[in-house]
Amino acid sequence: MRLALICLTWQVLASQDSLRDEEPTSFTDRAFDNAMNQASASAYECYNNLLFRDVLKHGFYDLIRARDVCRSAMSA
Repeated sequence: MRLALICLTWQVLASQDSLRDEEPTSFTDRAFDNAMNQASASAYECYNNLLFRDVLKHGFYDLIRARDVCRSAMSA
């Protein structure tokens, strides 16, 4: 359910052309970019080692947490 809601949200956002297409310039942008890269690299490493529970943790939950932290930092 949670994944379906996130996919629907991204489809709506992608259709609106409201996403930025520039390099990260602020601290929050760079921190979010770094968190996404770390989570992706961890998920890739776990997938290669067949640790599927950890792939889910890094590939989904850590990315969602990074998004939520960035969202709260941008609204403050």
